[in-house]
Amino acid sequence: MPGYSGCFHCRARSILTAQDGSEYIDFLAGCSSLNYGHNDADMKAALVEHITADGLAHGLDLHTDTKAGFLSAFERHILVPRGMDHRVMFTGPTGANAVEAAMKIARKSTGRTNIVAFTNGFHGVTMGALAATGNGYHRGGAGMDKQGVTRMPYDAMPMVSTGPRCWTRCCPTPRAGSTHPPPSCWRPCRARAG
Repeated sequence: MPGYSGCFHCRARSILTAQDGSEYIDFLAGCSSLNYGHNDADMKAALVEHITADGLAHGLDLHTDTKAGFLSAFERHILVPRGMDHRVMFTGPTGANAVEAAMKIARKSTGRTNIVAFTNGFHGVTMGALAATGNGYHRGGAGMDKQGVTRMPYDAMPMVSTGPRCWTRCCPTPRAGSTHPPPSCWRPCRARAG
């Protein structure tokens, strides 16, 4: 972060405080892992209560009573009232794990192997996440080809067409190896053309 002074020693909600007292808004939010900000009062109280009761600090992929309680509450408060018949997947502790899981779910549920990735995205350094990462330097670090991803421009989306025509103008033809795009890919095309 350019221009910050010293190292940070305290955090509250969305504010980071440097040792010299300077305050900064934390737009990064722990790479989106701190949805409620740093040291949210309710989160702190729940964490302290859990640790004081000798709850597991980290269960990884183990089934725990805390995870079971979360799943029950999620089903009761979120899924059932909305009539949703969904499954919950616990991923590993990194964003790359979540990206890999999302790619696997998308491929399994659609039966398609190709993923559309937009420019300038960084998704992690596991093989699948690297394949979808926009920066060629990072992708090159894997030392092998990463397949199953078609790149689409995001910042400079053509403004001349919508829907499937946008796909054919931005990407190679199906004969060149491109598969039919998912409907979610058309939304940015429509937004830019609209």
